[in-house]
Amino acid sequence: LEGTITFADALAQNFFLQDGTGGIFVRGWQDGLRAGRSISLTGRTQPGGVGRVVTLTSATDRGQGNFPEPVRADHAQLMSGKLDAQWVEVEGVARSVNVQPFSTTLRVATLAGVFEAIISHRATTNSLQYLVNSEVRVRGTCGAVPGAPGAAGTFQLRMPFMSNLTMTARAPTNAFAIGALSAAHVTTNRLAKIGLHRVRVQGVATLVKGTE
Repeated sequence: LEGTITFADALAQNFFLQDGTGGIFVRGWQDGLRAGRSISLTGRTQPGGVGRVVTLTSATDRGQGNFPEPVRADHAQLMSGKLDAQWVEVEGVARSVNVQPFSTTLRVATLAGVFEAIISHRATTNSLQYLVNSEVRVRGTCGAVPGAPGAAGTFQLRMPFMSNLTMTARAPTNAFAIGALSAAHVTTNRLAKIGLHRVRVQGVATLVKGTE
């Protein structure tokens, strides 16, 4: 196979490769593999969680590659598994940021559901908490995650660089400056009517639970 590496994980020792026809997940590692490099590889195919994967035998660096044009996809298309290992673009609202030892996970909400965009720690040079409640555009490799028997699967987006993340609309500076909604409005209306951003409600606290 020949193509461009769209995401590489040296810790897990695997990566995604994409050529002009599509993408594939590759298990195995050797020094010098990183996102954006064009490589030739040999390996063995085997069944994966969603489709075939390749177990790496050897790889040769062919120089700097070009990332493919992303497939603009919605949540339903990504959930289907048909875009597994493809370089895609999706928009939504950032819900939360979770910093982990080797990566940062950004949870992004769309009208059809919530997904995780995982950013390499090498690319995360500052806190991303400022993104919460902002509208974002995410480019990354779609990794389908099979569900348990009888359960639907999901997907994650793997982003190699901070430049793959664009804030298209900043969140309100003061979250309490927005108008308050009633509890009934929030619980009975469709998400499309309420919107993806944080909402403000007000009322009387009837119970507080915590640890001492």
